[in-house]
Amino acid sequence: MTTLIQLFRWVLLKFILAGLIACLGLGAYALWLFQRDSADFDLRRNERMTSLAGKRHELQRALEGVNRRREETATELTAEDAQALQASKVIATLHDLESTWDRFIGNPAQQKANAEQIKRMEEVRDLAQAKQAALKEGATRLVWERDGLELELRRVEEQIAFAEEHKSAVGYYLTLAWERTGWAVTALLAVYAMGLLMFAPRPRSE
Repeated sequence: MTTLIQLFRWVLLKFILAGLIACLGLGAYALWLFQRDSADFDLRRNERMTSLAGKRHELQRALEGVNRRREETATELTAEDAQALQASKVIATLHDLESTWDRFIGNPAQQKANAEQIKRMEEVRDLAQAKQAALKEGATRLVWERDGLELELRRVEEQIAFAEEHKSAVGYYLTLAWERTGWAVTALLAVYAMGLLMFAPRPRSE
């Protein structure tokens, strides 16, 4: 039992030591980031906030424009759909007026007029359907553009929230250092812990 306690203390001590080394490394990296920026922190923070606010405004305006174009596209789609449907109804009505009797002994002039009207309505229908296809393709591209703008806007708002939350240089650079290297530090500590467990001294059998 005493040997197991000693083993546990040995592993815990080694892990605490590794954690302290990791913290020192994180602090050194944060100090390097601070020295690299060199400029006055408050001045640089204000400049960054101004830049981010301008970027956010641009993205919001662009997003408004995309949403407006989507609404316009939806309105055009409805209009083209109605036009194509109306032309199809006219074509169907004219075809219903045709019969074997009309084709053989009917009014030739009226038959010719109906045929010309059918041809015109078919052109109207086909043009409306072609416009519909183009509008649907454009609507899909607008959705992709909207998604990209919303993603970028969320990223900028997160940066603004980060800058507003960390008003001191120490907190800002420590958090920045952790966000950039935290995953690597965590992975290294996990590997180190596994190594301690694998290569820890085994209790001696008496």
